[in-house]
Amino acid sequence: MANVNRLRDWWEGISPREQRLIVALGATAIVVVLILVGLRINDGLRTIEQNNRDIRFALDTLQSYRLSRAEKSDQPQVPIPDQPVKLETYLEGIANEVGISIPSMNPVAPETRGGFVENSTRFDLRRVSIYELKDFLQKVESKKQTVVVKQLNIKPVFRDNQKLNATMIVTTYSKVKSEGDGDDKGTNDK
Repeated sequence: MANVNRLRDWWEGISPREQRLIVALGATAIVVVLILVGLRINDGLRTIEQNNRDIRFALDTLQSYRLSRAEKSDQPQVPIPDQPVKLETYLEGIANEVGISIPSMNPVAPETRGGFVENSTRFDLRRVSIYELKDFLQKVESKKQTVVVKQLNIKPVFRDNQKLNATMIVTTYSKVKSEGDGDDKGTNDK
């Protein structure tokens, strides 16, 4: 209460002109603070609006891409063969080209998805350089369009940081054989 009395005494002790000046200064400070807060809010809203525009543009682009893909034929872009690629032979040939070896391959059970059969094999590459691995992966996926690297795990070799160990699953696709296909082959063999 003593502080309020001291402030009131000080206020009454100054001239009316000084009182008006202090009131105007206080009002100006409040207006300036309100303007700064308003500008800050306006900048935030503009940033949000720009982000929303960017997101809308990205969504419109995705939608137009999906529509253009849907307008094209429903057939796959890559012709899927009736017989799968022999992965072991295919991968060994590429490994020999690159100058690496595949110690062993473990075929994965085939999976049928949407009229296609996925034939996969799992194998390891040991102590290969990053360049050998790059060349190997590039050739695996570029020589035949129906062969892809489905899974790839890479770890550096503990004692030699220039070499890598890679474990991968390579998959090839083929059409599902209909029951009539098996019967025809059986009669042709006789």
